[in-house]
Amino acid sequence: PTVEMPTPEEIEAKKRAEREQKTPKTTEELAEQVSVMKANNQEIQAIKLVREQTGMSLYDAKNYVDSIAAKTQ
Repeated sequence: PTVEMPTPEEIEAKKRAEREQKTPKTTEELAEQVSVMKANNQEIQAIKLVREQTGMSLYDAKNYVDSIAAKTQ
């Protein structure tokens, strides 16, 4: 039996679909979650959440969390 490997396009489409499923309904919801987590000294968990929900790089997710925290202070 031959196993058929997915094409790079199929792999990317699957990853994109998974990210879309994880994406919160609005960016305001994500920002609120991040704000609460940051206030509770959960910065690393907030960065992980942003990365999971948006597919951002570590660098971009950290900057996003820091910018949300700066807006709420």
